Order: sequence, then structure tokens, then C-alpha cells
Amino acid sequence: MVGLFLMSEGSGSTDKNVVNGQLANFSGSNPPTWNAVDPSTVFHGGANFNTSYLDAGTGLTFDRLPNSRMTVVAKIFVNTVAGAGIAQKINSSVGSGFIFDITSQGQLRTQILKTSIPVQLISQPGTITSGQWMQVALTWDGTIGTGAAAHLYLNGNLLSPSSSADGSGTLDYTPLPISHFRLG
Repeated sequence: MVGLFLMSEGSGSTDKNVVNGQLANFSGSNPPTWNAVDPSTVFHGGANFNTSYLDAGTGLTFDRLPNSRMTVVAKIFVNTVAGAGIAQKINSSVGSGFIFDITSQGQLRTQILKTSIPVQLISQPGTITSGQWMQVALTWDGTIGTGAAAHLYLNGNLLSPSSSADGSGTLDYTPLPISHFRLG
């Protein structure tokens, strides 16, 4: 395990990776806030990880994820179904990294970047609904590196994809140290 962010501290402007003690900063044009009632972290929407997210920095901890086996799990509560990020670490200019997000149609989506065209897996429309806590997960086997190596889950159940693509090019992680690992 390389990362575990509990997002339950209830105060401050960072969240700790309990695996290595490193901090992720509340970031974006409308940074996350604490919901002390749950306790949880409130992200204020926005696609492309620009508006409201945790920035875990450029450290080497998350660099080899696209080329290895990885699992990303998050417990989310969606107020309004819209495009929104869950986790990412990418350098799109050279085709490295991964994105795990929600589309405006309420689909879970992952893209594992390759040097030409990304691997992509998208769930059925309406997978994500508003007004309830849901556990979402992505598993990926970068040692295989095709669409068949990616799986999406909702509340522990494997989802049937609405589309899947193997992409083209090679998986690469070497330029990722300049990329930030972002959550939310």
C-alpha cells in the first residue's frame, strides 16, 4: 500500500497519507472543506481536478502506478451528478499516468495514459446517483496493459462497462515526478 487518506481529521488545510505521513494540501479555486458532522471532506465540484481537490504533491510514492498493479478505492457522496474527479496522476503531454473520475452522465471512468491513445473503461450511464454514500473502486494491472486489465466497482460489485478501449503506444512513468497526485 502506498497511500491511505482518511479525510476525517475535521480541521486544518491538509490531509495525511497515513502510510508515509506525507500531507496532501487542500487546493483549487474553491478548496475542500471539512464536514465535522460525518466526519468527511467536502469537495466543491468541478471537472478536471481544478476546482476542489487534495494535492499530494510530486513525490515518487505514486509514480509507478500505471505500470504496476493498483487499486484505488474511495467512498463518495454525490450531491449533484456532474463531471468530477476521484484520483489522478498524469502528464498528458507525454502520455503518462491515470485518471479515475465521474462523467456528466454519472458514469465511472478510468483512463490509463499511453504514449499515443489511452486505455479507457467507462461504466453504464447512471452508475453514480446523488444523495447516498457509495464505494467506488478501480483495479488495474499494468503488467498486462490493455482494457481487459481495468475493472470498475460500485459498492463491491464489478460493473459491466459500456465501453472499453485498449489504447495504443506504451505505458510510461518516467516523467511523472513533475506531475501531482490529486484526489477529489
